[in-house]
Amino acid sequence: MIEAEAIDAIALDALRRYMTNSDLSDQRISRLMGVEIETLRTWLAGKAIPQRNSVTKIRSFLEWHGRKCAVTLARNDANILDITGTSQKSR
Repeated sequence: MIEAEAIDAIALDALRRYMTNSDLSDQRISRLMGVEIETLRTWLAGKAIPQRNSVTKIRSFLEWHGRKCAVTLARNDANILDITGTSQKSR
Protein backbone atom coordinates (compact mmCIF):
# COMPACT_ATOMS: atom_id res chain seq x y z
CA MET A 1 0.00 0.00 0.00
CA ILE A 2 1.26 3.48 -0.83
CA GLU A 3 1.63 5.90 2.09
CA ALA A 4 -0.31 9.18 2.19
CA GLU A 5 2.86 11.28 1.81
CA ALA A 6 3.80 9.38 -1.33
CA ILE A 7 0.35 9.89 -2.82
CA ASP A 8 0.59 13.61 -1.96
CA ALA A 9 3.97 13.82 -3.73
CA ILE A 10 2.56 11.95 -6.71
CA ALA A 11 -0.38 14.35 -6.92
CA LEU A 12 1.96 17.36 -6.86
CA ASP A 13 4.21 15.76 -9.48
CA ALA A 14 1.14 15.02 -11.60
CA LEU A 15 0.12 18.67 -11.33
CA ARG A 16 3.59 19.75 -12.47
CA ARG A 17 3.40 17.44 -15.48
CA TYR A 18 -0.12 18.58 -16.28
CA MET A 19 1.00 22.22 -16.23
CA THR A 20 3.97 21.44 -18.47
CA ASN A 21 1.75 19.74 -21.04
CA SER A 22 -1.29 21.98 -20.74
CA ASP A 23 -2.02 25.16 -22.61
CA LEU A 24 -3.55 26.63 -19.44
CA SER A 25 -1.63 29.35 -17.60
CA ASP A 26 -0.63 28.89 -13.99
CA GLN A 27 -3.01 31.72 -13.12
CA ARG A 28 -5.91 29.92 -14.79
CA ILE A 29 -5.05 26.66 -13.07
CA SER A 30 -4.84 28.37 -9.67
CA ARG A 31 -8.29 29.90 -10.22
CA LEU A 32 -9.76 26.57 -11.31
CA MET A 33 -8.28 24.90 -8.23
CA GLY A 34 -9.38 27.68 -5.90
CA VAL A 35 -5.91 28.56 -4.59
CA GLU A 36 -3.88 31.74 -4.73
CA ILE A 37 -1.35 31.95 -7.56
CA GLU A 38 1.51 32.50 -5.11
CA THR A 39 0.48 29.37 -3.20
CA LEU A 40 0.57 27.33 -6.39
CA ARG A 41 3.95 28.75 -7.36
CA THR A 42 5.33 28.03 -3.88
CA TRP A 43 4.26 24.38 -4.14
CA LEU A 44 5.73 24.00 -7.61
CA ALA A 45 9.02 25.55 -6.51
CA GLY A 46 9.21 23.07 -3.64
CA LYS A 47 9.21 25.84 -1.03
CA ALA A 48 6.07 24.52 0.67
CA ILE A 49 4.18 21.26 0.88
CA PRO A 50 0.43 21.41 0.27
CA GLN A 51 -1.72 20.70 3.31
CA ARG A 52 -4.21 17.82 3.19
CA ASN A 53 -7.14 20.00 2.04
CA SER A 54 -4.95 21.49 -0.70
CA VAL A 55 -3.90 18.04 -1.88
CA THR A 56 -7.60 17.28 -2.16
CA LYS A 57 -7.97 20.34 -4.40
CA ILE A 58 -5.05 19.19 -6.56
CA ARG A 59 -6.46 15.69 -6.88
CA SER A 60 -9.95 16.99 -7.63
CA PHE A 61 -8.59 19.34 -10.29
CA LEU A 62 -6.66 16.54 -11.97
CA GLU A 63 -9.60 14.13 -11.77
CA TRP A 64 -11.87 16.73 -13.33
CA HIS A 65 -9.47 17.22 -16.20
CA GLY A 66 -9.24 13.47 -16.71
CA ARG A 67 -5.50 13.10 -16.24
CA LYS A 68 -3.86 9.87 -15.22
CA CYS A 69 -0.25 9.96 -14.25
CA ALA A 70 2.47 7.44 -14.90
CA VAL A 71 4.87 6.96 -12.06
CA THR A 72 7.92 4.79 -11.75
CA LEU A 73 8.17 2.79 -8.57
CA ALA A 74 10.98 0.57 -7.32
CA ARG A 75 13.06 -1.19 -9.98
CA ASN A 76 11.47 0.69 -12.90
CA ASP A 77 8.15 -1.02 -12.25
CA ALA A 78 5.91 1.33 -14.24
CA ASN A 79 2.43 1.71 -12.84
CA ILE A 80 -0.45 3.93 -13.71
CA LEU A 81 -1.67 5.72 -10.63
CA ASP A 82 -4.88 7.58 -11.02
CA ILE A 83 -5.41 10.47 -8.70
CA THR A 84 -7.97 8.55 -6.65
CA GLY A 85 -5.06 6.50 -5.32
CA THR A 86 -5.64 3.20 -7.06
CA SER A 87 -3.03 1.76 -9.32
CA GLN A 88 -2.96 -0.65 -12.20
CA LYS A 89 -0.02 -2.43 -13.73
CA SER A 90 0.82 -0.81 -17.05
CA ARG A 91 0.80 -2.96 -20.13
